[in-house]
Amino acid sequence: YRMSSLKKYNLTFNKWVFVLIFFINACLVKYGFSQSYYFKNYSVEDGLAQNQVLCIFQDSKGYIWLGTNGGGVSKFDGNSFQNLNETHGLANNSVLCIDEDRFGNIWFGTQDGISKYDGLKFENYTSKNGILKGEVSTLCIDNDNCIWIGSLYSKVIYKSSYTEVDKEIRKFEIIKEEAVAAGVRRIKAVVG
Repeated sequence: YRMSSLKKYNLTFNKWVFVLIFFINACLVKYGFSQSYYFKNYSVEDGLAQNQVLCIFQDSKGYIWLGTNGGGVSKFDGNSFQNLNETHGLANNSVLCIDEDRFGNIWFGTQDGISKYDGLKFENYTSKNGILKGEVSTLCIDNDNCIWIGSLYSKVIYKSSYTEVDKEIRKFEIIKEEAVAAGVRRIKAVVG
């Protein structure tokens, strides 16, 4: 009699130990080892220049640059926004792409050419510098500080170099031009 009672007790004890271990594991998986993410949405009410963001770029100093559709560009430091637009010298308020050169200048591809921002002022490059009129859909700055540009409607890839000594770009050179009849609708990316 005593042996069967002991076996019965062991089985009940083992069941409770199993349930306890299962419960502890479930809690650890849910609360101890899982990652949780926090998302914050920013809008015009928070200081963003415009709610429709077309591109995002993080520069070498950690600032987040947001190109908007008609509001210019917003520079975010983690707490507040600084907004820059045509009144500050930006070529156009619709910013489609952003990159940084090795000298810390921020370059913006807009619907009306390119703007270079040195932290104080803008310098614009448009059809006067050899860029066909129209949107700059993509830009990329390679390790040699060559600026590669894809144009949205003219289906052209441009290349130019920028040196800190010259402080200017003399001319944009057409590297590749595709005819519309060839089926090229737009250049979406230039990858360095």
